[in-house]
Amino acid sequence: MTTTLTRKACFVPSSIAESLGNTLPESWLIFADGGGVGQALAERLESSGNTCVLVYADAGKKMGTARRVDHHAFAHSSTTLPSSRQGLAGTGARDGNKIWYLDPAQSGDFDRLFTNAFQEKVPPLRGIVHLWSLDAPDNAELTSETLAQAQTLICGSVLHLLQAQIKQNQPAKLWLVTRNAVSTGQSGAPLVLAQAPLWGLGKVIALEHPDRWGAMIDNPEAADLLAEITAENVAEEREDQVAYRDGQRYVARLVKSSLSLSINAQPSPPLQPNNSYLITGGLGGLGLEVARWMVGKGARHLVLTGRRGPSTEAQDLLRQLEGMGAGILVFNGDVSDHGQMVHLFEEIDEQMPPLKGIIHAADILDDGVLLQQDIARFDKVMAPKVAGTWHLHTLTQDRPLDFFVCFSSMASLLGSPGQGNYAAANGFMDALIHHRRALGLPGLSINWGAWAKVGMAADSDSLQQERLVAIGVDSIEPNEGISRLGVLMGQAARIQVGVASVNWSRYLKQSFVASAFLSELTRRSSFASEHSYEIARKTLVDQLLASPGDEQKLQYVKRIVLRMISETLLISEDTIDEDQDLDELGIDSLMSTQLREKIRKEMGIDISNADLIELINTSTLSQLAGLLIRKLNLPEEDDGKKALSRAQPEKSTTTEKETSFSTKTEYGTLPEKHAWEIPEHFYDTDCFVEYEWLQEQKKSFGQSGIDNPYFRVNEAIIGATTQIDDRELISFSSYNYIGLSGDSRVSEASREAIRRYGTSPSASRIATGEKPIHGKLERALARFLNTEDCLVFVSGHATNVTVIGHLFSSRDLIVHDTLAHNSIVQGCLLSGATRIPFFHNNYEQLDNILAQNRHNHERVLVVVEGVYSMDGDIVPLPQFIEVKHKYKAILMVDEAHSTGVLGKSGRGVGEYHQVDSADVDIWMGTLSKALASCGGYIAGRHRMIEYLKYTAPGFMYSVGMTPANAAAALAALEIMQQEPERLERLRDNAHFFLESAKARGLNTGLSHDTPIVPIITGDSMRAFELAHRLFQKGINVHPVVAPAVPEGDARLRFFITSEHTKEQIDYAVDQTAQLL
Repeated sequence: MTTTLTRKACFVPSSIAESLGNTLPESWLIFADGGGVGQALAERLESSGNTCVLVYADAGKKMGTARRVDHHAFAHSSTTLPSSRQGLAGTGARDGNKIWYLDPAQSGDFDRLFTNAFQEKVPPLRGIVHLWSLDAPDNAELTSETLAQAQTLICGSVLHLLQAQIKQNQPAKLWLVTRNAVSTGQSGAPLVLAQAPLWGLGKVIALEHPDRWGAMIDNPEAADLLAEITAENVAEEREDQVAYRDGQRYVARLVKSSLSLSINAQPSPPLQPNNSYLITGGLGGLGLEVARWMVGKGARHLVLTGRRGPSTEAQDLLRQLEGMGAGILVFNGDVSDHGQMVHLFEEIDEQMPPLKGIIHAADILDDGVLLQQDIARFDKVMAPKVAGTWHLHTLTQDRPLDFFVCFSSMASLLGSPGQGNYAAANGFMDALIHHRRALGLPGLSINWGAWAKVGMAADSDSLQQERLVAIGVDSIEPNEGISRLGVLMGQAARIQVGVASVNWSRYLKQSFVASAFLSELTRRSSFASEHSYEIARKTLVDQLLASPGDEQKLQYVKRIVLRMISETLLISEDTIDEDQDLDELGIDSLMSTQLREKIRKEMGIDISNADLIELINTSTLSQLAGLLIRKLNLPEEDDGKKALSRAQPEKSTTTEKETSFSTKTEYGTLPEKHAWEIPEHFYDTDCFVEYEWLQEQKKSFGQSGIDNPYFRVNEAIIGATTQIDDRELISFSSYNYIGLSGDSRVSEASREAIRRYGTSPSASRIATGEKPIHGKLERALARFLNTEDCLVFVSGHATNVTVIGHLFSSRDLIVHDTLAHNSIVQGCLLSGATRIPFFHNNYEQLDNILAQNRHNHERVLVVVEGVYSMDGDIVPLPQFIEVKHKYKAILMVDEAHSTGVLGKSGRGVGEYHQVDSADVDIWMGTLSKALASCGGYIAGRHRMIEYLKYTAPGFMYSVGMTPANAAAALAALEIMQQEPERLERLRDNAHFFLESAKARGLNTGLSHDTPIVPIITGDSMRAFELAHRLFQKGINVHPVVAPAVPEGDARLRFFITSEHTKEQIDYAVDQTAQLL
């Protein structure tokens, strides 16, 4: 579930296991500092038989040195620098050690280093340790010029190093070392600000190149550093953000902030009408939103800066603010230019009341993966965040400010593929705020996630925003973000906090290696199998080994890759040519990251981001599929396999959906040997990998001391209460929404139908199973739903499967919500139609999908649900109807949980939104919820219903609905219309439960206006534990875990009914809040 939450980074004490050592000689590349840490590390490594190459930053590029140097890599044979810097490698002062000097600004120097320093006789390169950050200037030495030089020395050298390493195909791990670059919450030496950006950059390297990533280590001694870089020999040692303070090792964790974001009873932000406030970037969309809010909170003097003048829209808003009594000073200037900032503060002093607060929101984006970046692009993005923030700090540190707020980014907290420069820039901003607080000055850094409608993320195209959502990064609505800003500004104790709308389950799936930094988000999850990738690989290998011949193997993998590319690009498979160059498809850096993870998750194949980008730039889909097969290292085929391969005809006579096999060929009978080569989990049902997985999950209950919550026997009618093991419990686990299951009138109707027609129709309805009660129920439903006709089926799940599978074919397109019920997806698969999901309730994305794909298909079906059963939210039906008409599509609405629930009279989502029922082509519903029976129905035009009645396989070839069930549904429908107070009680109870849960701080996700309220727990085991403990307290509520919802989105799902009392609801919510 995506929710807006606050997160913060903290450091916790941790020990490090002793290295197992390595008996083979290896090489280490050490970018050594001038203080001797690199030298001491080399000595320790060499004492164990390793070879070290030391690389120093060219003396001409050290801080404060202005002289020009020759831009060539070189080495010398003494500790005295030679007058000429020409030449290549030479022996250093110590035997066996090479010393190089490189210009950090020259990428060619790094290329030559790898080419010339690592010849054939040099042992394989094990690791790279970068310590140049330790030579960065202290804070007292910082100016615009020294900051720029420091970023070239640090970020520039790391960028060039990484690019050269990948270009030269060196797989060694990279460790980045800093000195007091991050705050651990421990008192001690002040932060060294110039080093801080490297931590933001390092987090992006970890995401883009996990195969080459070691860690970031702050403030280690040489012995500590040695332990860190050799600890990778120890299993499960994955800490990649480490800091040392006073001999103690600390590791970073992302944790939920204790901050409450409730706007109730929170201190007000310190805004006064007789002071002035500065907003940098104040003429942009986000800055203007902040300005509007500040004026609304009582500020009357604002200074807004921007590199360009205000747009027409901005001018309109400024006039509105001035009409509210605000005085606005607009200043056009660059915050990274010191002279312009001096002039700005002079104008403020001359024209405005005393300056009491600053909100620094100026920024620039220039995204691109690190392999495509350069120093100039880094400089452009870092200027407003690094130099700009420094200028604001130094020019106001003697002013009595009430607040100094920096708009940072989640990119510096989590990393963000394609945003190495942006993450680095915001890393400096975060550190500066900690520095200010150490000086006793006000400061707050907010690591914002993406904003909707305003800000940098909102300026990207719609598909880019959709892909952000696909990896779990949703947008913060402006009104929500601004309210969070007010809360944070009113809490002076806060220094740095992340505020983002993130679906952690989707986000965590993007990373190749689960970083320990994020372990608090997943540490209790037992359902995320550690072996899932291995299982995926084994399953694929077994499938390919059973495939006769190389061409069949290739075709099989090509189909997988085609689907993954289609899902990544959000386009139809039909629009992708397998022989088309992949770079023509427009796969950007973010998409390559998504595609890489799909390959790993679904195929069990590791491929580096660099290799995948190179393949995308140089290969076709077929070539990519061939490379993935080679990475599986399949065994050579033996004679039996070759015979099996030869047995296949050169040209197939079967259709795409039909395959024929024969035991006779032109070569004779197939050898019996091949049957013994089929893996047992392909034919022995006891060995199915899915069954083995299920057993693992069942074992986890006993290991955790939790009762298995599945298949508990309910010994009585389930209403507001139930009976299990002779105990009465409050029940929130059934969808008997209006209490009609168990109603005496409904039960009597069923008994009368049995007396008249028997317990079964004893045949399909098209034969001799038609009973009067069937037609009576269908006509009543059609009248109730205001449709021409209706048809009932024996199962709600089967209704969707058979109708969708029957009405649509491979020539058609089906587009459905990503949260669509399994029955909808199964129907799509049965149909053979092209299937494209759109993000939940996102009719704008649906519009984009149809704009690109409608003309490629005959029929196009759009499927949504009235109420989504896992989340309790409602489809924005009028908008979907509009898109349906625009593209001449067919609209189907699944009303399983909205019939008898939504609308004044229970007619469902159509009545709720007051739309014409004829605007929906296919109304689907079930009879097992509010209507107290079993089965499903399809309602719509008469011709379609008649066609289904005579041809739908799930209707024709199935027994008809039992008379008892038909009679029960009819009786429940009549009672619901006669007693509308049941619906009123249901709405009241649902509202009471939802508001009570929110008031107690429970995460209810997207639920609104429905009797389905999820309580999001996060990981699956936590949901099981909570359900177990509530059961002990007399409350029966069911956990919903993966795969029903994504891992990380586990929840308890509360079904509220009209029969619950306020006391029962209050007790359940109170117990849940206490236990959670």
